[in-house]
Amino acid sequence: SCIGLVTLRSVAPSLVPAQTGFVIIGWAAFLITWNFGFTEMLRFRWLFYAGLCLLLVITLFAATLTRGTARWLEIGGIRLQGSQLAVPLVGLVAAQFTYKVGLSSLKKMALFGLITLTPAFLIVIAPDLGTTLVFLLSMASVGFVSDLKTHWLIGGAIFITISTVVA
Repeated sequence: SCIGLVTLRSVAPSLVPAQTGFVIIGWAAFLITWNFGFTEMLRFRWLFYAGLCLLLVITLFAATLTRGTARWLEIGGIRLQGSQLAVPLVGLVAAQFTYKVGLSSLKKMALFGLITLTPAFLIVIAPDLGTTLVFLLSMASVGFVSDLKTHWLIGGAIFITISTVVA
């Protein structure tokens, strides 16, 4: 963050005060979540998930269009890209789901798919294909470290590859 501010000062000095404020906000958010504790975050994972889905829906309708996409939501002078929150927030839900429930049956995999594909759908229709791809690969890695059978992993990889080529 300090190197970024020094670099920004050499390129656009007028932006340094605003960026410094964002660095301070970022550090404050880090310290709050760090002190909050992972176990506490897991207790509120479904609230975070619902809030994320709501934020993604609001972004579709309230965000200003930039080059045909609705990615950024302006809240009090701050532009927020809700899709960037998807990986850590849905990751909490997905990781806890695979830990508690597992992915050993088709029904459990379908529930995991519903949990992960709902935000993925909301991100891709924005459209934000790059973030969708990163999100899906991150969620696939959660499935990879779970008890998911190898043939399902291979099938999922083929599906993601075909989806990427078609999109």
